[in-house]
Amino acid sequence: MLTKMDIDALGGWAPQVDGNLRWNGEVRCDRSFVALLVGSANGHLHWAKTELCEPRSLLVLTLHPLRPPLGTQLMFHVGNGFLTNMVAAIEPSARAVTIRLPSRGEAGVLHDLFVVPSESPATLGVLLLAREDVRLGRTGVWRPKAAVSEELPEALHVALEGARKGDVEIVRT
Repeated sequence: MLTKMDIDALGGWAPQVDGNLRWNGEVRCDRSFVALLVGSANGHLHWAKTELCEPRSLLVLTLHPLRPPLGTQLMFHVGNGFLTNMVAAIEPSARAVTIRLPSRGEAGVLHDLFVVPSESPATLGVLLLAREDVRLGRTGVWRPKAAVSEELPEALHVALEGARKGDVEIVRT
């Protein structure tokens, strides 16, 4: 059974710098946690695992415009984990990004925090697990304990059981 955690997130848009838009905030939990950052865009699922995070940890989304026609690079950070290899075909605009911060979130559930409109909308989210629910490797890479694996989203098992970072093609059936 997953360890219960009190989870919330808060933040807001920072002043624009050199065309970059940045949303700064933090994730707050009642205990140490690990996070699986998940992004989907252009038919791919991207992931990154944090190392062990403090109960109050950084949460940042940066929209970095690239030279036309490349679009906008999406950079997503939680604690010390980050996704930086996603691109959306949009001009950066804070008004365009949908923010879905949980006022109270659940452990072991993928929370889609940001939706970035594009030809193929990009989503950026996070799944949090209590320290007690994972095995930590000597390099900081974690995997869920067998007792909780069945409670986690099946679509994310490749990421949860896999390496620190990766991506897979999303297969539509």
